[in-house]
Formats: sequence, structure tokens, C-alpha cells
Amino acid sequence: TRFFFTATSRSEETCFQTLFPVPLRAVLFDMDGTLSDSETLHWRAYSNVFKREFPSFPANPISRRYYNTNIGGRTKSYSVAQILPNLPPSEVSRICIELEKEFEGLARKDLKCLPGVKEVIYFHRFHCRCYVPNYQQLLQEVVCAGRQIALVTNAPPTEMAFSLACLDLSNCFDVRVAAGDAPQPKPHPAPYVEGLRRLGVRAKEAIAFEDSLAGVRSAVSAVW
Repeated sequence: TRFFFTATSRSEETCFQTLFPVPLRAVLFDMDGTLSDSETLHWRAYSNVFKREFPSFPANPISRRYYNTNIGGRTKSYSVAQILPNLPPSEVSRICIELEKEFEGLARKDLKCLPGVKEVIYFHRFHCRCYVPNYQQLLQEVVCAGRQIALVTNAPPTEMAFSLACLDLSNCFDVRVAAGDAPQPKPHPAPYVEGLRRLGVRAKEAIAFEDSLAGVRSAVSAVW
């Protein structure tokens, strides 16, 4: 476990102080819900598709609480199979494709980076100095010191590429790990183990930014 200690005030010449047991060499980011509020769009996609494809589904219309409890942070194939255990595998695959299409339609208009995220990553990758709100200064201090950055997501590769393009972050990661790149998805530690392996760093030399319980469990269990 890493602990962060930050000053409550600072001069412009003094960076936030961050304490790590060993030097930090890499930062690993989740995608959905961490780089952007895409979880809201995924929730809307599930709600729209399930109302259209399964009008008698008991949880329709899918609430945000139901989504967070049963779907968020997991792969589409896992979620659909768990929610509809009697659905044939071919239908699970078809529904996953419909969910991805629905999400892309929503994302083209509404997908945006969360405040400060793009500025922080651009500062690291392109050394562009942008205004970052105060609550993002710790993140900037962690990321912009020449460390490697990786993306670790349960999203399929096509959806990952689409989302990064929408967010103007396509060229900002040294390593990407998507669904299928590891033998098991989050909450299994395998995706973060694969990210660490590709970066060539040990778990104690890295930090992960996550928004879901499944992602946190994956990250803290990863050992490499």
C-alpha cells in the first residue's frame, strides 16, 4: 500500500511532497470512470439496449445503482452472462456488440475527459504546461516526472481505441492492456500483472488510479 502526504499550502516553486517506500517508476490508469465519466454512458447504453432487446427484463429500466452493483468495472461478456444466465453464448456475443455500438453512439457526442486528466497526461507526454485545478496537483506531481504510464482496462481493444481517440489520448500511453490481453479480467489481478510486466517494473514501483471496486481489487492484488 502506498501512502500520500500532501501539503495544505505551497509556494509556486515548491511541489507537493509525495512519500513512497521506493522510487516510483510507473503510473497505471484505468480507463472508464477514471479518465472520463464514461461509466454514465455505459449505464445509458445498457439501459437502452436492455429496454430494446429484453423488454420484460425485471430490472428495466436499469438504474444507476443496479449498474454499479452488477455491471460497472466488469467485462460486457461477464456482465451479460451473469445477468442473463440462460442466454446462449452466441446471443451474449451479439448483445455485447450491440452494447458497444450503443456506447459509441453516445460517446461521439458526450464523452469528455474528467477535469484535469488531459492536462496531467499531456504534461507528462508532451511537456505542455496547462492549467490544472488545485485538486489535480498531486496527480500532476506523480505523473509528470518522466515516469512510464500505462492504460489497464476491461474494455475490448476496439472500444479502448475508440474512447482514447474521442478523448484525444491515443498517443499518450507507453503500454495498453485491454480485454483479452490477460488470461482473466478485473477483478482478477492478471490485467495489472500484465501491465507491470510490459512496463518492466515491480508492483511496489508503481501506482494505479481506479474508480471501481473490481479495479481496486485487481490493482492491489497484482504482484510482479
